Amino acid sequence: MNIKLEELPLNINNGNNKNPGNMFSLLTNSVEVYYIIYNFHKKTIIKMGSSKAIGKNNNKMGSIHAEELAIKYCLKYDKKKKYQIYIWKWSNNGSIKEKFCCSRCCLLINKYNFTNKIFTFKNNKKISAYTKYPTISLYYLINK
Repeated sequence: MNIKLEELPLNINNGNNKNPGNMFSLLTNSVEVYYIIYNFHKKTIIKMGSSKAIGKNNNKMGSIHAEELAIKYCLKYDKKKKYQIYIWKWSNNGSIKEKFCCSRCCLLINKYNFTNKIFTFKNNKKISAYTKYPTISLYYLINK
C-alpha cells in the first residue's frame, strides 16, 4: 500500500517538501501517531513526523506523543501563531483513522492554548482532536 502525503484530505501546496515519501508502514501503523505542522496562511507544510517510543529501561514515560512534539516545535518557531497541527493514525489497509488527544496531551493543549489549533481527520474532513473528556493513555493504564 503506497499512501503519499498528497493523498491526505488537506488542500495544501507542499512547497517545502517536494517529495515527502511514503508515511504508511504496516509494521508501525498500530502504534505510531503521525503529525503535520501546517502554515494555513502560506498553505505549506512546515514539519511532519510521528510519535516516538522510549525504551523500556528509561525512567521517563512510555512514549513522546505526536501532539507533544508538534506543540514543542510550535512554541519554539511559531511566534505569529500561524501554525495548525494535524494528527492521525493509519488503519491496516492504509486509510486514515482519526486520533483524539489523551488526557495528558489535553492538559498540555490547555496550558499553551492550542485548543483551536489541533485537528484530526474523520471521513475525509478535519475535526478537532481536542476533546472535553479525553481517554487515559495506554501507558498510564498499564503502569497504574
